[in-house]
Formats: sequence, structure tokens, C-alpha cells
Amino acid sequence: MGIEKGITLEEALKMLAAAQTKIAQQEKELSEKDLKLQAQTLTIRETEKELEKVNLENDRLREQLYIHLRARFCARSEKYNEDQPSLFDYEDENLISKESEIEESVKGEGSFKEVLVREYKRRKCGRKKLSDELPRKEIIIDIPEEEKICACGARLVKVGEDRSERLQVIPAQIYVEVTVRPKYACKNCEGSGDEDKPVFRQMPAPKNIIQKSIATSGLLSFVFINKYCNHMPYYRQEKAFERRLIDISRADMDSWQLLVYEKLKPLEKILLRHIKKGRLLNMDETTVRVLHYDDAEKNQNRQKSYIWVAIGGPEKQKACVYRYENYDAR
Repeated sequence: MGIEKGITLEEALKMLAAAQTKIAQQEKELSEKDLKLQAQTLTIRETEKELEKVNLENDRLREQLYIHLRARFCARSEKYNEDQPSLFDYEDENLISKESEIEESVKGEGSFKEVLVREYKRRKCGRKKLSDELPRKEIIIDIPEEEKICACGARLVKVGEDRSERLQVIPAQIYVEVTVRPKYACKNCEGSGDEDKPVFRQMPAPKNIIQKSIATSGLLSFVFINKYCNHMPYYRQEKAFERRLIDISRADMDSWQLLVYEKLKPLEKILLRHIKKGRLLNMDETTVRVLHYDDAEKNQNRQKSYIWVAIGGPEKQKACVYRYENYDAR
């Protein structure tokens, strides 16, 4: 703080002392606020712990209620019905055939007859054989060469072998595909000798489904097959890529899906024409409720959305088409 003109040294010292006193009061207030904040933080933590205990107790009680309701109202197997008559408790002994009657009937003249039963092969239980179409890779585990010599000095001869098959899996291999396009130029004339061609000569870049993207056709197929065939949502695939140290977000995969759909629209039209060529066209409607629309007005008055599936086409070339609409477009 500078000393202005017209202020004596004594006045300046008084102003400095007053400023220091004010700063000390402010520091004291800040320390008191910090203590209150710490106390509030501890209170919040204790409340969260109590809330967690209450939630656990609530889940336990819900589970017990579900078990009791299921035991009381749901159907149970092997339930005994008191009105059902016994199959083996004969009240009238006359209903039981005597041994003499049985012997006479077995001869072929009564209700009991001798019947020849055909033999059948019992199905052998155990592990199913692996398909012969699967490739095989043999791993030979042999004894050392020095043990192939008998104590008498003769060399041992192979008289047989034991084979066992186990199924091995190699996880999906992910690697970075680097496309290198060499560039050439003439050092002598610097391109002036052949003006019809460019100075720098280079092969054009290959065309991709999504331009300026890291996604190859193999990666797109892998992502979409996991989602629609293996029922693996994008957030799970995102975690799976993270375990392999690959940063691909669910937003990226969703964007790829929209871009690929735009590229495949001609194929969709061909499929729609194909399924109409058959004698019979089957369709099914499923209602869904979308949690969030892009339009704010639709979010206020949300209605059911629809998914239609159509299966049709020639008898030996069936095709299936899905169609989604966020309104009743029937």
C-alpha cells in the first residue's frame, strides 16, 4: 500500500494496523467456515452409510417377500392332491388277479399275451465328438531320445499312441492396419519433362465405408454382429475395448451405425422389393417406449413407438426387414 500525499506516517501506520486487523478477522471467519464444512462433510458421509444400510435391509426384505409370495401363490411342481385316488391301494382284493388266472392268460388266450420286443441300441452317454471340419493342430509329447534305447541296446519301436482332443480358442485379434502410399518425383527435371502428369506420382487412397475414420469394414462387422447377433450393447463393447487399451466410445459406435445405414439404404430397398415377391408376407408389430426424443414437445407428450418386422420372399430365399418409427405411422 503506497502512502498518498497529505497523509502523515502515523496515519499510514494506523491504516496498516486496521487492514491487518480486518485480514485477521477474515482469516478467522474462513477457518470457522472450514470447520463447519468439515463437520457437514462428516455428517453427509454418515448419512450415506446409514442410507446404504437401509437400502440393503430394504433389498433383503423385498427378497423375503418375493420368496413368500412365490411359495404361496405360484405353481409348484409335484404338488399332492388329496382327491387323487391311489394307484396301488386296492380296497377290493377281488380286483387283483390270481396267479392261476395270470398263467392261463399268458398262454395267449386271455388279456395277457406274449409279445416279442425288438432290440434297440442304447444311446451312449458322454461327450460329443468334435466336428471333423474343424482344423487340427497336433502337439506331440514324446520321450527323450536317450530313453528310446532299451537296456539290451536295441532301439525302441513305436507300437501305438494315445490321442486326446481338446477345443482351443484364439481370441479376436485386433491390430492397426497402416496403409503406406509411396510418393515419387523426378529429381532431374522436377516434373517439367512430362507436363501431362503431376509432379508427384502416387496411388490414390483406397475407398472406405466411412471416410477419415479409424473404423475398417472388419471392425464395423465385428461391432454390429456383437450388438445385433450376440446381444452385446455398445456400453459393454466399450468396456471390452478398454480392457484391450483401445479407446472407442459408445457414441462413436452409434455414429458409425448411422453412417453405415445411410450407405446401405439401397440394399434396404432391394430387400423390401424382394420380400414382396413371395406368395406370403408375415408381419409383426411390437410397441416400445423411447425415453428421450430429440424434439422437446414429443418428450412432454410421449407416445408409443413401433417396431415392425416383415418376413417374406420366395420359398427358398426368405428375407427379413425391420422398421422402426417413433410415431404411429400406420
